[in-house]
Amino acid sequence: MKVIRILSLVLAILMVMSCFISCKKNEEGEGEETTVTTVGSDEPNPMYDEDGGGRDFVFLTRDHTEEFTYSYLEVGAEATDTGDRVSSAVYNRDNHLESTFNINIIAEPIKQKNYASTLEKDVLGGVGGYDVVMPMMSTAFSAATKGYLLEFGSLPYIDIEKDYWNSEIYNSTSISGYNFFAVGEANISSYNSVGALYFNKKLVEDKHLSDPYELVRNNQWTFTAMKEMTVEVVEDIDGDTSDMTYKDRWGFCSSAYMWMPLFYSSGYMMIEKDESDMPYLSGISPENSEVVNTLLTTIATFLNDNNYCLSTHDPKNEFAEIPSGMGLRTDMFVNGDRALFWMEGIYGQYYLRTMVSEYGILPIPKWNAEAPYAAIAHQDHTSAMALTTCTQDVGLSAAVIEEMALFSTGNEEGKLKEEFYEQTIRVRGSRDDASYEMLDYLYETVVMDLALVMKASGLGIDGTIRTMVQNNNTNFTGMFSTSSQGFELVLGELNNKYIDVATTQLAGSAE
Repeated sequence: MKVIRILSLVLAILMVMSCFISCKKNEEGEGEETTVTTVGSDEPNPMYDEDGGGRDFVFLTRDHTEEFTYSYLEVGAEATDTGDRVSSAVYNRDNHLESTFNINIIAEPIKQKNYASTLEKDVLGGVGGYDVVMPMMSTAFSAATKGYLLEFGSLPYIDIEKDYWNSEIYNSTSISGYNFFAVGEANISSYNSVGALYFNKKLVEDKHLSDPYELVRNNQWTFTAMKEMTVEVVEDIDGDTSDMTYKDRWGFCSSAYMWMPLFYSSGYMMIEKDESDMPYLSGISPENSEVVNTLLTTIATFLNDNNYCLSTHDPKNEFAEIPSGMGLRTDMFVNGDRALFWMEGIYGQYYLRTMVSEYGILPIPKWNAEAPYAAIAHQDHTSAMALTTCTQDVGLSAAVIEEMALFSTGNEEGKLKEEFYEQTIRVRGSRDDASYEMLDYLYETVVMDLALVMKASGLGIDGTIRTMVQNNNTNFTGMFSTSSQGFELVLGELNNKYIDVATTQLAGSAE
């Protein structure tokens, strides 16, 4: 579903934005949305005319045991009796693929730091050892610009308009109509890396705050509502009244990373597209710049406001017992009820296993009640489907990933996303059914921005914004003015590489 960009912000500080927001994406007609593709039904494709002849079919995947941000093996799971619902669903799906295509699935999981070099060696060496590769989004983009991946839109069998593919992510990461990778229902990491807001249920009850679940259900869960709640819980609880420290209670424990989920819940991107699907910087564009800069200013101001937020990136905060910013944020939220809100990916529940007080999960708040909920998936922890230029049997590989995406959402043996819900909430995570319900809102629209996907390829927008947030610098208009030339140079180079690879590849296949 395409994000609706009507953001008439409720806060007085943002009223200047309303006229810009109401016109967003309506230049061509009242209420008209510029959607590149239209999501279709879940009806399967006709019978695939592909048979693997019983051969091994190899996936290059990421090692799911190396860190909490990537906690599930997306292919090649073993049969298990440990109650791991996700692994069981993956196992059942793999069996279905093996019988459908007469193949023997082999997963080769490697550490994330070795993924790009492994893929590169396979392609440059002409080995063709992998039938499907599942790199993280930033790795996939880099590999595409180097000519290692096949243009995805030209693959047989693939129907990117089906609901089991994320067309929002696909369209936002294409350039001039070309793309080399896609995210579908089989990419479990795309669920696990989406930004969420955790809240302390005990503090909500003790302070008689509004029920955030009801606010979500009634489309009243906005940035304004969240900010108002943060003020209500701030309290000096350590007995030292001279100064508020990390030992006291705060409404929000923040970090520079949090500019991302807060900004992208607005529906805006750092890189937008024109009518020709060419990317441009929204921070300097006439139609978007004032809204983008005002959003960033409001977010940075919020994250550094010591009336209700403790900024863990602030060098003035001394916490010798807790050496890292992440450690401080989790300590405040998990231990002693010292923070009402904590923002992190769904994978952040890894840190909450020892929490005594009950916590709940919410979508990132909206900037306008009429807009859909939107969440950013992390580019370095979200996998994509792709085929390399050395793929042995393109038809077979394309058919496998199409059926893989379809079966992950529509089979009778356990829909993968629903099993992820169950495993995340009822088995590993929060202890209430309402948080399970909230996941539907949280995943209402999952987005990706080329500005983040291009980060590993040299585009420094994210790093620049994080540094400004860390330093409580809100001069984003000045930043874009001075840095836009460098940003545009990198963006132009990457655009050209992407297009050159695609056009050369497609011209060669047509001969």
